[in-house]
Amino acid sequence: MSVKIEKMALGGLGLARDEKGVVFVEGAYTGDRITLSGTTRKRGTRFAQVKKFESTQLNRRDSDCANWPACGGCYALDLEDHERFELKKSMFIEALERAKLVAPSHVGKTQDSSRAGAQHSFISIKAIDLVTPQDSSPHRFQGARRARLSSNDEGDLGFREKGSRTIVDVESCARLAKPLSSCIAQIKNCGVPSNLEIRILLDAKGDVHAALKAPRNPDFREALETWASDLCAQGVLKNVLFELDQSSSVELNEHRAVLKIQSSHSDNAKPEPRAESKEAPSSLTTYDVDAGVFAQSSDWAAEQICTQVQKSLRDHAPTNPKVLELFSGCGEISFACVGESTSWLGVEGAARSVMHANATLGRSPYAMSKLSFLQTWIDADSLKRVCTSNRFNTLILDPPREGFKDIMSVVQVVNAACIIMVSCDPATAIREAKTLMQNNYTCSSLCLIDAFPRSTHLESIWTFTLTNS
Repeated sequence: MSVKIEKMALGGLGLARDEKGVVFVEGAYTGDRITLSGTTRKRGTRFAQVKKFESTQLNRRDSDCANWPACGGCYALDLEDHERFELKKSMFIEALERAKLVAPSHVGKTQDSSRAGAQHSFISIKAIDLVTPQDSSPHRFQGARRARLSSNDEGDLGFREKGSRTIVDVESCARLAKPLSSCIAQIKNCGVPSNLEIRILLDAKGDVHAALKAPRNPDFREALETWASDLCAQGVLKNVLFELDQSSSVELNEHRAVLKIQSSHSDNAKPEPRAESKEAPSSLTTYDVDAGVFAQSSDWAAEQICTQVQKSLRDHAPTNPKVLELFSGCGEISFACVGESTSWLGVEGAARSVMHANATLGRSPYAMSKLSFLQTWIDADSLKRVCTSNRFNTLILDPPREGFKDIMSVVQVVNAACIIMVSCDPATAIREAKTLMQNNYTCSSLCLIDAFPRSTHLESIWTFTLTNS
């Protein structure tokens, strides 16, 4: 049957209609007229594959990756970068429209919604700022600095097929920064243990760190430690972090020496300053980090995110911002933006991230007078104790991909005049934005950053201000 792709849905699927209703099609883009190869149904939703392209409005090209489209890590590599970004932007705007957050007239940053019967103000599409790697920047996009690899019983190492557990064996990856990409082949040359999940991270010095789950079988764990130490001895990896469970880990080097053991109870005391530069680090990746903690996908993405947060603090935060940052991680946003505040407290649940943040703070005397970090659960009860002795007028949120469903319980505790939300998942970001906008907050600005150029994801930076009652 012949159908036309009407628009794109979140996740990169094209939406079309046939005599049975809506069907989602993989590998087809807005304006394509295609013949379907058949449909399947999952949880009431119909999906189909492309049998034949009858016509298309986009200029398709050959992919620069031999592993695409089998590998599930990238999206629409048969399109130019700007065309792929336009598709991703259209997916985001479509999701805004479905959530009824878009101004009907698309005029002005926000619009009174009382005439439309809504309980919140609207966002104007024309007011959304857009930032792509093609824009001028001190740090050009050099590829992703982190990746997650898997192996199978045959010793293949690579990425999983989309929607499958099958491993696509790769020697390199065009999505990654070159030093990280070349590291894949070096790891494979040392032999790869079966059924391995390994995360790799490139730091500012060009060293590659790795993290993996420690197996329960003691014999397998000993063999894995030997393999990891050999990789370190050959200079392929700087170190390997073995995650014992959710709260503790062991770090090994080429001598198989235990460097650090981190428990769930971290030392939240402010570290003593070291005799180093009194100026802010020149690069975000100079911060203390390893492969076992979260880091932004690239230097370019980190720079753009921090630039937008700084702008939001200057334009929308109260005078003399007193900032509470939740999900602060290793402090990438904290250190870059603390200069815009009077005081700044970063709160993070992961003890190892707080350990790295405090290590960086010890090298950053310029920040120690304003900045501190705390490891605790991020929930209303924990934050009540934090807010008992501190008053904050600005709240910054950088939740994980699954979002922050309990956002209002925390917002009611903090009662901040300004909220800045950083999100890497459009669906959860829009869900949280709608919750805030239905509870006396107005979206004052929204910026979309193409932080993941070869994927369907967009980073979004939202600024909300408390509406005067």
